[in-house]
Amino acid sequence: MTVVHVSPPWYTVWNQIYNTIGQDAAVKVEPLDTSHNPYVVEIAVEDASKGGALATIVVPSYSFGGVSVEVRVVDANGKQYAPAVGENVQGVAKLFQAALKDNPLFTGVEVRPYLPIQSSQVVFPIFEASVIQFYNDNLVDFYGNYNDTAAAVFHQILLNAVNGITVLASTKSNK
Repeated sequence: MTVVHVSPPWYTVWNQIYNTIGQDAAVKVEPLDTSHNPYVVEIAVEDASKGGALATIVVPSYSFGGVSVEVRVVDANGKQYAPAVGENVQGVAKLFQAALKDNPLFTGVEVRPYLPIQSSQVVFPIFEASVIQFYNDNLVDFYGNYNDTAAAVFHQILLNAVNGITVLASTKSNK
């Protein structure tokens, strides 16, 4: 008899971070630390400008009922980076550029109004048209895989607003 179980959501979050942000050669996503609650996902970055920018744009914590997960961006010595400041829409766009510039899934960042009739600007980090896939005990997938587009996964792990400025992860056009 086969025992059916589902991967806990904290492993899904770790895998989402590992398979997106962790694709940058200058970034190391450490194994999930489950030794205490909250659990910890540590993202090690040596470059201070990249580290501060990344600390600004990633979702800092997740809550799963009685279990919490903290995401920490740290330097080579394990010291946590303070979030950087993007005071306006262009500053926030520069933070995304600094944080993700070496990531092969990231193609750039654009700024424009969400709707043509709006004056407020939105930041659009743009990602390759690719699929993020990892094993996750997914009962609706024949092989048990988690499957989603890069932009959709980044949407889950990046903040949807930075300093009140809306951020919408997007997929590169194939045109």
